[in-house]
Amino acid sequence: MRGRIEQWRAWVSDGLQRQGHLSRPLDWPEVEGPSASLPPVVVPVESLQALKLLLVHDDGQGPAPAELPARPDLDPQWVAAAESGFDDVGYAQVLVPEFWLPASFSFTFPCPYPDGHEIQAGSLDDLRSQLHEVTEKVFQTTPFDWPRWEAGGEPSTRATRVLAQRAVAAIGRQAEAAWSAGQPMWLAPMTDPT
Repeated sequence: MRGRIEQWRAWVSDGLQRQGHLSRPLDWPEVEGPSASLPPVVVPVESLQALKLLLVHDDGQGPAPAELPARPDLDPQWVAAAESGFDDVGYAQVLVPEFWLPASFSFTFPCPYPDGHEIQAGSLDDLRSQLHEVTEKVFQTTPFDWPRWEAGGEPSTRATRVLAQRAVAAIGRQAEAAWSAGQPMWLAPMTDPT
């Protein structure tokens, strides 16, 4: 498996370098076993939905619903943003990818994963910047609040802002760890077991 991942990494790296998006090849340690890499970011699906809903409404065209609707993906602004590939929303690195490479570039792209299924990939550096911007602009605070948002336990409410804060905190904390370790990061949405 390690060789397959290294081949995949070289292939992705070569493509990004040939298009002028990387100044040096992607590189991170590939070690087999339980300490091989950082664990995925585990975020409840409702928290991810709340974050996306809040961000597509952040453009000033009307506030996001106070409570997360049963089908946030049917919200007119969500539908419009999704149909445009979230191109009109300023937080594409937060909204689109499920995998982030330890590099800096300002776009997201579809990419086959080593096992063959297609994922949306993005930049870990740009994700970190956008999470900081979301924290400051949307929530009007700093990343120092992330641990408090995460430690609050499972929310008993469907408040959009509270759920979105939990997603920002979980993704932000793991993005900082991945960046420090020079590792890629991937997202593992968690469905409610009930």
